[in-house]
Amino acid sequence: MSVILLVLSPFVVPSAAEPAGELVVLLDVSGSMEESDGSGSTRIAAARKAIGGIVDAAPDGALLGLRSYGGGCTETDLHLRPSPLDRDAFKRKVAALRPRGDTPIAYALKQAAEDFTGDGPKTILLVSDGEETCGGDPVATAAELVKKGVDVQIDVVGFRVRDAARSQLVRIAKEGGGRYADAQNGDQLAGRLRRLAQRALRGQSPVGTPVTGTPDRQSAPLLKPGAYLDEMPPGGDVKRHYAFDLPAGATAYVGLRIGVTTPLGARAVIGSGLSIWPSDGAAACVTRDLMTDLPSGGSAFVVGNAQITEGGGPCEKAGRFTIEVDNRGDQVRDSTAPLELTLIVEPPAVDAGSLPPPATAAETVEPQVQASGAAHIAGSGSYGDGPVLADGRYTDTMIPGEEAYFRVPLAYGQRLTYRIEVPGLSEGDRRALGGARLRLSSSILSPENPRVLGGRENYAWQPTLGDQPQSFTGSSVPVAYRNRESDQDFIKDTTLPGYYNLWVRLFTDRGDPYVEVPVTLTVDVQGEPAGVPTLADPTGLGPPDRQQGLSLVPEPRVVTPRPAASTAAAPPATQAGASSVLPLLLVLSTTALAVVTAGAIWIVRRTRRRPLR
Repeated sequence: MSVILLVLSPFVVPSAAEPAGELVVLLDVSGSMEESDGSGSTRIAAARKAIGGIVDAAPDGALLGLRSYGGGCTETDLHLRPSPLDRDAFKRKVAALRPRGDTPIAYALKQAAEDFTGDGPKTILLVSDGEETCGGDPVATAAELVKKGVDVQIDVVGFRVRDAARSQLVRIAKEGGGRYADAQNGDQLAGRLRRLAQRALRGQSPVGTPVTGTPDRQSAPLLKPGAYLDEMPPGGDVKRHYAFDLPAGATAYVGLRIGVTTPLGARAVIGSGLSIWPSDGAAACVTRDLMTDLPSGGSAFVVGNAQITEGGGPCEKAGRFTIEVDNRGDQVRDSTAPLELTLIVEPPAVDAGSLPPPATAAETVEPQVQASGAAHIAGSGSYGDGPVLADGRYTDTMIPGEEAYFRVPLAYGQRLTYRIEVPGLSEGDRRALGGARLRLSSSILSPENPRVLGGRENYAWQPTLGDQPQSFTGSSVPVAYRNRESDQDFIKDTTLPGYYNLWVRLFTDRGDPYVEVPVTLTVDVQGEPAGVPTLADPTGLGPPDRQQGLSLVPEPRVVTPRPAASTAAAPPATQAGASSVLPLLLVLSTTALAVVTAGAIWIVRRTRRRPLR
């Protein structure tokens, strides 16, 4: 039986420094919207229904706005400025819209660019059933907004448009750094709008306690275990430093992620160096040279991890160490990128010799979950805040250029196995691709980022999608304390209990086509908690799963507990401390949810007990 209790941790604290995305729906209400939608209703009725789907699917508090255009050539109305979503009010505004007159797209775009209020990512979602009819040049307007440095992306949906209108709308999206999608009926319109809106409101959403790294090692902020969020400016000489303390016998795990997003078709390049330095600064104990280059654009991350164990090398002695992050080879990037840093400091086990030996080889194990249907779920655009999945079947929809993350908790003795299924592409999808190759990549990532899907080239599945359905089954080895003794990375990196991520990415080799690909995941955590080490933890670090906000196995597991005497200073003042009032209130307010979550997962495990594999 596996009982999982979710508790507060820096790993699940959204960063106050990362502004939320804003979306303005810019809706055509010209006279032609009274025409048929191809299914017995009108286009405006289909649009009202489709926008209602956006509102229902948007997360609570989403910053969603509404502007319409149509009538005279300077007629456009702001109905709702982007603000925390009031679903009923939004739907009332949409229901009151009435089609009339001309289609002033260029004028409406200029006005919509002024509707945003915050500092986060901004998206205009333009919906039109025709081309500009007021003599304006909306393509030039979109290009002008970008040239002036207006930080807004323009996505476009053409609703039952003809060739000339489609050509104009495609160019608007291209100049506006967004993407174009066709919709030939009300159902397609609803799907396109919902997907593009979800992408705009979700996107990359790094999480962590805000921290500011320093240009020099001497003044680096001192971190405790947790997840942290900083910013990494462009430039070859830029460095960021962070310090931590390594107790006797402990192992430190450092994970790094820096992300960048570009329009499809625009090259996305990002590089970084990750090093760990001892206090004397003579030479780095660990150095990683990292690079990601996506010619087709979209979301790109450079990901790296490093670990040191006290006594494991000539410079790995108990004391203070510094994490150094720098830019390498990403001159294409000319903007500041979010930097996510994970620190786990694992106390030593006093009973290591009696624990299960390390795994010796990869083994593909089929999921045993039986389910008649799949639950709809939206993966996260970032590693640290994906939805937490229990055993079952789930489905999400992806478009090219996206990454999606789903978290699964694993205790010692448990392995993650999953199956991913994608259907064959339709003839319409193949036409939309225009000869571009569509590929899907998937893997399992460990708590500190590395891939742990053994036995695959680059530790990932990466097929080219075609007209036939495809599926893949992947498995991690069981989590074990002594996996660190292996000389195979995918085993050595399956040492820590905690959140393991299922990662899925959809991308093309060129262009910016719009296709929607349903992705079905079958998730199965196999095995019961076993091989739990007893940790010597005089400094009060806590076990690795607790450092990630989880309690995966029963207590007690820690020996020699004494009042905290850690040499590590507290994290930045913005982090919620264990004794602060806010975390206490949050714990009390979320206790019911945690109990329900634990109970649900207990039921799943109770109905399907299996021996450890």
